Amino acid sequence: MFDYLQPRPAALDRLLSRSKPVHNGITGLDATLCRWFGAAASRQDALPVAALTYRSDAGEAATGYVLRADPVHLRADQSSLRLFDAGTFAVTQEEADKTLELLLKYGINHIDTAASYGESELRIGPWMRKHRKDFFLATKTEKRTYQGAKDELKRSLDRLQVEQVDLWQMHFLVDPDDLKTALAPGGALEAFIEAKEKGLVRYLGVTGHGLIIPSHLEICLDIYSFDSILLPYNFIQMQNPVYANEFEALILRCKAQNVAVQTIKSISRGPKSE
Repeated sequence: MFDYLQPRPAALDRLLSRSKPVHNGITGLDATLCRWFGAAASRQDALPVAALTYRSDAGEAATGYVLRADPVHLRADQSSLRLFDAGTFAVTQEEADKTLELLLKYGINHIDTAASYGESELRIGPWMRKHRKDFFLATKTEKRTYQGAKDELKRSLDRLQVEQVDLWQMHFLVDPDDLKTALAPGGALEAFIEAKEKGLVRYLGVTGHGLIIPSHLEICLDIYSFDSILLPYNFIQMQNPVYANEFEALILRCKAQNVAVQTIKSISRGPKSE
């Protein structure tokens, strides 16, 4: 059901030569997903992201590779996306600058941050003045009300020193009460729709963690046509039959509705302690 990535770097070939596939029925470039499904060839604004899951000879599940996903592209210049998750909670500007220099050097052009990621937005901001056109910029909010989300977006834009972000996401929408509040009248969804209409954001997404999140994302897609979702995908979590079935059903829906899928927690040592 998943498309494969081509071409792949030599380093990945060396990795695969030492690894065993873990997703049943997937061969070649094992368990590749997280790309923009649907009629992507006809759009210039698609959001491709890819993650590879493998198991080493020692039996450990691991991933962490975000690679080029041809033939899907983002902008009219046909540039593909490569992702950097900017969870920089406490680093100096000098450390952040060195990291961002590496992104430019190696063609990483998708930065994903959040209002709750410590000083991340502040550290990225100085670079956006000069390099905004070089990056697909995503941020998130954990505010659940209209006013709270609206105010936090303004703060994020100020901290990032931009007039618009490419993707704004409802962050960590796991608690059922949070879900209800965010999607109800006066909730964050109203601020999201308004921000898109005003041109403050280009795309709207929703994210979450834990075993419950596929069902929550289904509810979100019932209420509004979000452009993207983000949720965990790893060998350990996919051994849970309920999660695996709900995940697969969600992916099929996203393919049918042309919703971007991003995965997180790809490197998983074991089930999260309760």
